[in-house]
Amino acid sequence: MKTLLYAFLLLSATALAGQSSSTPVPVTISGTEVFTLPATQTGSTYHIRVYLPEGYATSAKKYPVLYLLDGDHAFAMATDIVTYMQYGKHIPELIIVSPAYNDKSGPDQGGLNERRRDFSPFKWDAVPSDPGAEAYYAFFTETLIPHIEKTYRTDPEDRTIWGYSRSGLFVLWTLFEKPGIFQRYIALDTGFHLFSELEERYHSQQQSLPASLFIGYGSVGNGKNDLAFMETLASRKYKKFRCEYLALQGGKHLMIPANGLALGLEFVFGN
Repeated sequence: MKTLLYAFLLLSATALAGQSSSTPVPVTISGTEVFTLPATQTGSTYHIRVYLPEGYATSAKKYPVLYLLDGDHAFAMATDIVTYMQYGKHIPELIIVSPAYNDKSGPDQGGLNERRRDFSPFKWDAVPSDPGAEAYYAFFTETLIPHIEKTYRTDPEDRTIWGYSRSGLFVLWTLFEKPGIFQRYIALDTGFHLFSELEERYHSQQQSLPASLFIGYGSVGNGKNDLAFMETLASRKYKKFRCEYLALQGGKHLMIPANGLALGLEFVFGN
């Protein structure tokens, strides 16, 4: 009788343990961490999401950094894409640094997401806003990048910036207005034609543009003026400049980020 009772109690405990282990818990993205960084330049506090490659803890080498804008939407997506591409040796191991607002809603919806302000070098009629790119760029160069390069083993000569839609404006603006801080640029489905005059002014003053640029476009960046900008840029004879522009299959605006990130990384890190 005692043996049967012991067996019953053991089976009951095992069943209860099984029930306990099946309780849902939050999923953590492997190899990631987050910290907050206040910005006096913009008045916002950013949640900086960081992905470290699998070999980071056991190596002593320095890594390229992908500065991924729109971290509230794009960070989780990017960690898996980058991991797969590293497995396939399509790109080197790299660190992802992705500023976020910890909120997907903008101020007009009672939220904290200031992407319209921070990524806008000028008013864009598609989504009007007060331009705040100068202040956001100052946050990048004066606060964020110095903190990252002090905290992590990074290669300061190998920075990539990725942006899509509104944040794509910031990417192209930094290329022509603030060249040199990044070496690789990925701009996806944004108002490319808005940079025609800025690029023309740059071309009139400079013969060199040391950068690799990937442009991916679909439903937004496929107007005649957008394509004219891409064709003009590709025809320039800038020294030390590599450029590719590509119509992404499907063409729907919200299908562009993942496909464009993979193809963009493959190009800017390619020969």
